[in-house]
Amino acid sequence: MNTAKMTKPHPIPVLLLFAAATAVLVWLLLSGVEDEPPRRAARWAETISDLDACCRRKHVRSEQYDHFAAIAAGERREAAARLFHAMALSARVQEAECAAAIGRLGGRYTPPVKVALFRGATDENLARSIFEIEGARECAIEICSFSKIAGFTGTRCGYTIVPHELEREGMNLNKLWLRRQTTKFNGVAYVVQRGAEAVFTEEGMKEIQHNLDYYRQNAAVIAAALDEAGVWYCGGKNSPYIWLRCPNNMGSWEFFDWLLETANVVGTPGEGFGECGKGYFRLTAFGDAAKTKEAAARIVAALKTL
Repeated sequence: MNTAKMTKPHPIPVLLLFAAATAVLVWLLLSGVEDEPPRRAARWAETISDLDACCRRKHVRSEQYDHFAAIAAGERREAAARLFHAMALSARVQEAECAAAIGRLGGRYTPPVKVALFRGATDENLARSIFEIEGARECAIEICSFSKIAGFTGTRCGYTIVPHELEREGMNLNKLWLRRQTTKFNGVAYVVQRGAEAVFTEEGMKEIQHNLDYYRQNAAVIAAALDEAGVWYCGGKNSPYIWLRCPNNMGSWEFFDWLLETANVVGTPGEGFGECGKGYFRLTAFGDAAKTKEAAARIVAALKTL
């Protein structure tokens, strides 16, 4: 009996088939992995957005702390410099944790390229805190407001710095203030707190600097008008207010009436601030640029009639 010779399969086609099947499986696996993050990211979009905002706040804070550390080091305050460096490191650790959480939820965090550091006054030689003065932590309390920096007037939001070193009659005033805050104060509205928090974000700092530059320009317009009129004044460079000495020895209320009747411009009589304000008058740069220029021109024209 003739038996047909069985032919063995050629190894090359088998290998090619195996390779093709493996490639298909790998492609399916990778496509599944690539599709998963967008689905998860879409599902957790709001959470990822909050985490991203958290990351950016921590990034800004670490940059600010580094800035303060550099100032402290320049003034040879090693203890303060070490403290700020530690705070910067802590902020970066928290930023990394938030970024890791974003990655786990299928999102992606990109740190800010540049952080605008708020330095307040334009003159670098001016102190920005009373605690820059040696010994102040043992005798001073600093009360800060968001009213001027961020236009928070009327929201009743600010913060108080009471040093741990401050003691009177054997009592630590920091602990006393903490007790007062936790038992007699319920805090400002949550929406106001979130607004105050946003002040120190990267975007918040940029907007604040833009606003401050706008008001500084207004102050420069007022200052130029008073220079032209030959009236003594101070302020307007690192402050939104310009204080002028009332001309012709007028009282501050007398000058208020005269300016209103002559130029239809309103300001604040210095007497409203106490005895030392007599004979002085306050103008503000918080206003519309066009109206500020118009008011400055009216003031100059009125003063020239004296």
